[in-house]
Amino acid sequence: MAKTKMLFCLFTAATLLVAGAAFSPAQAQPAIDCDKPEHDFGTVAQGGEVEHVFKIRNKGKEVLKIERARGG
Repeated sequence: MAKTKMLFCLFTAATLLVAGAAFSPAQAQPAIDCDKPEHDFGTVAQGGEVEHVFKIRNKGKEVLKIERARGG
């Protein structure tokens, strides 16, 4: 479950960065920012649950839309 959250954050960030590259620099655009885009949970016992919160913010001048995301 925690690995899914980490992959969700990484996938979302990568998707938005690629989508943002399609805009010309002259246009206002969203800018995703994630302080720590990766997190190592270390050793977790089988069946154990872990949790980590990724702080994602929009530092751009347009609305940041996450239209679709999925974990791996």
